[in-house]
Amino acid sequence: MIRTTSRSPSMVPPVDGATSAMGRFPLSIPHLSIPHLGLLLALAIVQVGSPAPLDGQIQTSNASYLIEFGEAIIPPGGTEALLPVYITTETELLAWQMGLEYDELIISVESIDFSGTESSELAPFAITTPAVPPLQGITVVYTGGNLLPAGNQLLAAFLRVVLVDPTAIPTGGHVQFPVTPVTNESTGLLLTDELGGTVVPGALGGGVTLFDFPLLALETTSGDAITSAVSMPILLWTDGPSTTLQMGLEYDELIVCDLLLNEGAIDEATGGNYEVESVIGTGASSFIITSLAGPLPAFNGEVIGWLEVQLPSPQVGSFLIGWSPQNSAIDGVLIDNLLGAAVTWDDHFLRGDASLGGIVDLADAMLILSGVFEGVPFNCPDAADANDDGFLDISDPILLLQYLFAGGSPPPAPFPTPGPDTTVDPLSCL
Repeated sequence: MIRTTSRSPSMVPPVDGATSAMGRFPLSIPHLSIPHLGLLLALAIVQVGSPAPLDGQIQTSNASYLIEFGEAIIPPGGTEALLPVYITTETELLAWQMGLEYDELIISVESIDFSGTESSELAPFAITTPAVPPLQGITVVYTGGNLLPAGNQLLAAFLRVVLVDPTAIPTGGHVQFPVTPVTNESTGLLLTDELGGTVVPGALGGGVTLFDFPLLALETTSGDAITSAVSMPILLWTDGPSTTLQMGLEYDELIVCDLLLNEGAIDEATGGNYEVESVIGTGASSFIITSLAGPLPAFNGEVIGWLEVQLPSPQVGSFLIGWSPQNSAIDGVLIDNLLGAAVTWDDHFLRGDASLGGIVDLADAMLILSGVFEGVPFNCPDAADANDDGFLDISDPILLLQYLFAGGSPPPAPFPTPGPDTTVDPLSCL
């Protein structure tokens, strides 16, 4: 590999194994109690009959109760995607239902999938209208006494969306089609609690974006206070051989990043025989990758490399990294399909790990002593608060020393793995 560098002065859930709702859940429900069975039948009647409100139904127009769809993509050459379904509720839910509105000539909602969601361990039972796709409505009931917990934007399910008409995708471009939760002729919008109380939730639609070749994308990535740098995967779809890839990036001035290609798809395709020209500036970078081993093969979403992004200390939060359209090209032809992504640093830490080294040891106790008596600043004061009392004092290193050498109690959560602070206090991290 030949690499030359100069410095200027100054964003899909997998669908493998997704099955239809009726294929995943049998009609017999041995653990469904009689009251729940009655509710299930009532919901089924509402679904196939009139969508008129049930008795005692409460109307709401605020964000306390909400069914919301996310975004999904069908990449070049792909045929399906998983569209996230989020639910916001102030009470635990026994059931929820919604009608669906989308362009059935272009895409089809084929089934509902609960894998990897809040619903996955709650024995969800799904009724779809009609029984075969394209689906126009879905009712979900949690069986065996299970309830969907109260919470904000809980990932409740995925809708499996299939491409029906590939000719709808413009050549070399992309197009988005909305998918919206609605009240329609088959199913009404409704959330139901354990006692049968119902609420009409608000609704926010999402969409499925269909892409043609080529597509250059970043994958959303996150880190925490212990992570000094994160690696954002760079994915590429092409429909033929190419020799040169130019990538222009734009981002917040606090971001510092570089390109890593070792063990990526370009590195493997060329046997490491490629050249990289880099121009890394404040808020923008440009990378030109040229194969010295002949044309590169077509790529189908492989990770061609990684964007290594440094922690923008002392900041925490999300930073969007996007592409520069005028500086992103394949063999000199500009790429129209560019997907940026967010890199996020969560306010997560390991209790007692004042040095942010990923472990708790004697060095952390000594650092806390220096901070308490000599005023040495902490990158993460919350981590230095070893006993979680909201103050930084001599009791913190004493707790660590007793834990490390005298069999004392371990630090409170988050420990022994990183996580958020569970205690409200004036200290913070990052």
